[in-house]
Amino acid sequence: MSNRRYRAPTKLREYEPALRGPPQNRFNGHRTTAFYGRYDPENPALIAVLAGMAEAKKAKRRAKYLDSEAQQRLYEGELRYGATVRRLSRANLRRFPEILNPQGHKLGRSGEADAHQLDHIVPVSLCWAYRVAEESASSIRNLQVVPWFVNTSRGDGMLLEWMVGWPYPVKKKRASFR
Repeated sequence: MSNRRYRAPTKLREYEPALRGPPQNRFNGHRTTAFYGRYDPENPALIAVLAGMAEAKKAKRRAKYLDSEAQQRLYEGELRYGATVRRLSRANLRRFPEILNPQGHKLGRSGEADAHQLDHIVPVSLCWAYRVAEESASSIRNLQVVPWFVNTSRGDGMLLEWMVGWPYPVKKKRASFR
């Protein structure tokens, strides 16, 4: 084992080993597939999602059907949760720019040249699904500044095994021939 300390990537080309995808998916020489972040065992959002997944495995409940009013309330709650998490995340970026954006990258919208975006390593939608506290979902350990095309290509879904440095073996599903 190496005694070298981890050094966070500072330039896009240093993210390149973590970016995957076929060579035809290139944008200015960089692959446009997602960078899912680095595994951090102290990330409170990741801890809460893993705990929620373990609970979900234990409590295999029947699906509860909701009426349209209950679905509407759930949807509005998710919108409020997302707005609160994003507001807290922006506040953390303003409060800790030397940690979250040490290179001083220009933040901007998708499609702008050299624009970067604030990204949640564990997506907000996954945090909502497992009822992670807003403060944990917007924690600085759950935030990273990445190029806009990396952020948009990632979408809102992820498998935790896709994170760089995931310490657990990935279980492959066996094909069944029935």
